[in-house]
Amino acid sequence: MMRFVGVAPRGEDVHAVTLRSDDLSAEIWTLGATLADLRLEGVDSPLLLAPAAPSEMVGPLQYAGAVVGPVANRLRDGSLWIDGERYKLPPNEPTGHVVHCGEAGVHHSIWKIVHAGPTDAVLTLDLSAGEDGLPGTRRLEAHYQISGATLELTLTGKSDVQTVMNLAHHPYWNLGSNGDTADHELQIFADHVLETDKDLIPMGLPQPVEDTKFDFRTAHALDGDVEIDNSYCLATASRPMALAARLAGPLAKLTLETTEPGLQVFNGYSLPITGPRVLNDFEFGPRSGVALEPQGWPDAPNHPDYPSITLCPEEVYCQRTRYHLQIA
Repeated sequence: MMRFVGVAPRGEDVHAVTLRSDDLSAEIWTLGATLADLRLEGVDSPLLLAPAAPSEMVGPLQYAGAVVGPVANRLRDGSLWIDGERYKLPPNEPTGHVVHCGEAGVHHSIWKIVHAGPTDAVLTLDLSAGEDGLPGTRRLEAHYQISGATLELTLTGKSDVQTVMNLAHHPYWNLGSNGDTADHELQIFADHVLETDKDLIPMGLPQPVEDTKFDFRTAHALDGDVEIDNSYCLATASRPMALAARLAGPLAKLTLETTEPGLQVFNGYSLPITGPRVLNDFEFGPRSGVALEPQGWPDAPNHPDYPSITLCPEEVYCQRTRYHLQIA
């Protein structure tokens, strides 16, 4: 049943639906098609570092649990070419680059709930040509479904003209009882990573993780002063659902599978010491949550060697991600 949960930062009403199985419950907001709360039976704390109310989805929490895009991650100078024409999006970073499509990103939008059942919900968003600076009249769809202790998210998109699409889901995970993930262990099933420049823009071809700070092929703790906000290369194209990462905290364990060729990993090192009010009343700050974001490789339109994110009118964009939870 849909219910009112508050007002978005831009003033719109926000509604929610709750999905439940015997093992898992999830609250989905219309603002950004956001996974606003996720609970595992037998664990007292929420599993996400999430805003306590829609009005708190600002600053560092504006992406928390939301679907981001239509082009997730960073675009150098906000610039890209589509079908021989140059497009430039307004920057939303001090560096002059664009992250998650800036102020026109779909995390700011109110999605429409078109189906809400006990264990699944479908939300849609219609984008007109040019409203986000990109071509195409587009329809996006987010389908959340719970089965047992697993939450699956399917994101689809269509356009009437050639465009680009690279959606991502952006939850911050905290599987413990405090606001510090230093006691979490992370494993990433990737041999290569995209190293970035000082502005967090990929510099070139994938680099081996071996003998670098990026090597999480064997699970180990997220402690220390390591700074990670990089895309791990899982594949060179979309593929059947495959294991991407595992995250283990004191209270719960997460296994993440996805069809996507990339996984953006942000260990929260730069989250500010003070921020919006969060659901679990943790002390919000550096390393209080870990973002694991399945997606295509970032800045792909500006790297011909990267997997393409071009979407043609006869195609359907589709990505699937599966989150399986268990008690630690």
